[in-house]
Amino acid sequence: MKTLALMVILATAVLLSTIPALSSTVHGEALSDAETNVPRTIPATVWYQGFLADVSTGDPINDTYDIKVQLYDSENGGGSLWGPETHVDVTIIEGWFHIELGVTVALPAFDNPPYYLQLTVDGESLAPRQKLGSTPTALRSNVAEQADDDWTISGSNVYRLSGNVGIGDSTPTRKLDVNGDVSATTYYGDGSNLTGVTGSGDNDWAIDGDNITHLVGRVGIGTLSPENTFHITGAGAAAGGVPGWTEVVARVRRNGSSHTGLSIDATAARDGILYLAEDGRAWWSMRNDVSEDRNLEFRFHGVAGTVYGATIDSTGRWGLGTRSPTARFQIQESSSGECFEAMNTASSGVSRLVNIERTQPSSSGNDMLQIKMASGSDDGAEFIECERGSSIPPSQGQRQRAHQRQHRRWRHVPGRAGPHRG
Repeated sequence: MKTLALMVILATAVLLSTIPALSSTVHGEALSDAETNVPRTIPATVWYQGFLADVSTGDPINDTYDIKVQLYDSENGGGSLWGPETHVDVTIIEGWFHIELGVTVALPAFDNPPYYLQLTVDGESLAPRQKLGSTPTALRSNVAEQADDDWTISGSNVYRLSGNVGIGDSTPTRKLDVNGDVSATTYYGDGSNLTGVTGSGDNDWAIDGDNITHLVGRVGIGTLSPENTFHITGAGAAAGGVPGWTEVVARVRRNGSSHTGLSIDATAARDGILYLAEDGRAWWSMRNDVSEDRNLEFRFHGVAGTVYGATIDSTGRWGLGTRSPTARFQIQESSSGECFEAMNTASSGVSRLVNIERTQPSSSGNDMLQIKMASGSDDGAEFIECERGSSIPPSQGQRQRAHQRQHRRWRHVPGRAGPHRG
């Protein structure tokens, strides 16, 4: 068997795919826009040509051999990057042969050099391996660095100043038209015209025109750990509140001349409740109590239990200490002490603590004031006790009247319909 030597290697490469032309000139002559934008059909193979000679005599080879071709990542040893591709019965004339690489095994993209070509002829591996130059590496232009003169490459930036860009759309009508899904880690802008936008890994939010909706979970403003469906934490301001008092954290205001309303809308047969809390714990509540004919109730939620402070029923009757007032204003107290106390602290002038007046003529039975004592009360129980303080000594002419007024009382007398003055 002859010992072979690879004397001369000539190789040409052609591109892998159909791409626009990369230059606007050919042999120094400018091409028209139509010519520069015409796609070129590029086959995905490389022609390889070489010359074989007998290493002992130097005579060129005239024979037929099987030639196997393989690419490696180093000159000696290393890993295989492509092949082997075997070409059977290659005719060698006066030492010259040529084969088309990539016919049976698709060539790599040639985007990560270096590449070393290994030839095996009739079972004999030829050395050294041959390092590929720039022509086969032109296959990398399958990804065009610059499509035409409208695009500019500046470092890691690619941009164009005019026209529209289409991705999956051959007729873009906007600066960027994408026909397909778009994934982004961050979005900048007001999003006023976005539709079908969802966050990465979180499909809870949906934007539909001017509406943004969230159907599950909690929303926090000013907090990363919302404890309620809608949780606002932040510094207060005076706007919407008392001038100079920066207490308002949330504010509802309707534009225009119409009234502004805030609705607490419960589902059917459920109370609408407004809680007043301190450090996460509610003490007072105002509610629409559906169990009491939709009365408006003020409740105190103390440690010992709930106290019903005040009630306004659907007819406008007020009750203090009762949830079912039967008069326009009713006070009810179940513990010892005064139910009602009127006190005037003015140091001068004429004033009344209580004024009872009927503005229209009354008929029989329409009492101005009715005082009742429960049946079985002690004889000494008093309807009215009148006392006059004596911290300022009265004049001589007033002493007798003052003494009389200090001890005037109305007592309950069994068997009599009303109070008796004693």
